[in-house]
Parts: sequence; C-alpha cells; structure tokens
Amino acid sequence: MRLTFEQFLQDKFIELHPECLDDEGPDRFEHFISNLDTSEVIEYAEEYGSYIFQEKIEQDIKQAQKENSELDKYIYENYNLEKEYDLKQAMLQTLI
Repeated sequence: MRLTFEQFLQDKFIELHPECLDDEGPDRFEHFISNLDTSEVIEYAEEYGSYIFQEKIEQDIKQAQKENSELDKYIYENYNLEKEYDLKQAMLQTLI
C-alpha cells in the first residue's frame, strides 16, 4: 500500500519522537509540521519521492515475475519442451 506524503511525514515524526504518547500525538505532529522550514520540507519530499520510486520498481519487478511465470506456463502447455528455451528467449527479446 502506498503511503501518502502526510502518512510518510507521520512515520518520520514517530521515528524522531518515539516517546510521544498516542493521546498527544496529533497535536505534537501538527506542531512538528508547522515548524518545518522550506529546506526540511524539500528534504522530506525528496526522501518520499525516493520511497515512491523504490516502491514502483518493486511493483514492476513483481509484475514482470508474474508475467514471466505466466509465459512459462503458456509455453509448457502449448509447445514442445525442447523449444521452450528458444521460444521464451525470442519472446523476451521482442519485449526488450
């Protein structure tokens, strides 16, 4: 599940202030947010962007693995096994 920027900042706040109690958390978080200067917001935004980029890469890898598995199943079910490697390589080359 992808975090929103606000959720990401809440996680950062918790990392910085683990001693904060649940009942005072929302007020202290609001204070934390309102006291960030521009450079801190930019730093957190860049870190959040890196997080989103990494999450997208991981999602793309999982999708490629799933598609590769489906390709293996299709080849196995529809072609002679001796041709599997050559066919799979040819199909992958067309995707690249």
